[in-house]
Amino acid sequence: MRKLLPLFLSVAFFGLLFTFLHLPAHRSPAAAASGGVAAKSGAGSGGPSIQSTNRISIPYGITGTLPLRDRGNGVLVGGHGGCTPGEIVTVVVTVTQPYGATAVGQTEQTCTGELQRWQLPATTITSVRLQAGPAEACGLATTRDAGEVTATFDWCRADPATLAWFNYLPIMVKQHPAVSADS
Repeated sequence: MRKLLPLFLSVAFFGLLFTFLHLPAHRSPAAAASGGVAAKSGAGSGGPSIQSTNRISIPYGITGTLPLRDRGNGVLVGGHGGCTPGEIVTVVVTVTQPYGATAVGQTEQTCTGELQRWQLPATTITSVRLQAGPAEACGLATTRDAGEVTATFDWCRADPATLAWFNYLPIMVKQHPAVSADS
């Protein structure tokens, strides 16, 4: 079963990648009027650009320091973003290091309309483990209402994230001698 996990994760990753590569690059201006994402072009616009709408707040973000886990087979990724209240947002994150290590993870939340924080474990999908040091961290947020995609937004950190090992020390609590289990 453990041998099938990397295969399963690879298939899942490439399936998601295929899906996202085949999403439309932008929506029509009519979609923007209804809260979607639209491309704008024309005189003085400097060419095509993505315009912010009320569906997804831009920018989403990923924290700068990401804790490594499981001997480099995973990393804990955190970030923030916002979206239209009541919609469901799925955040998919990919963390990549230059020597070939890649980790992918996803989470889903109900949108509150306020800035929300999220945290997810990303697991390596390559045979190469993650190492402490710089990594590219990118995400894709997709919102849905009644199962229909309402908006998508992809981003990467402007500067590399730092993957780091953290030492977690257990908290030792000594019971006071005057307190007993019977009292």
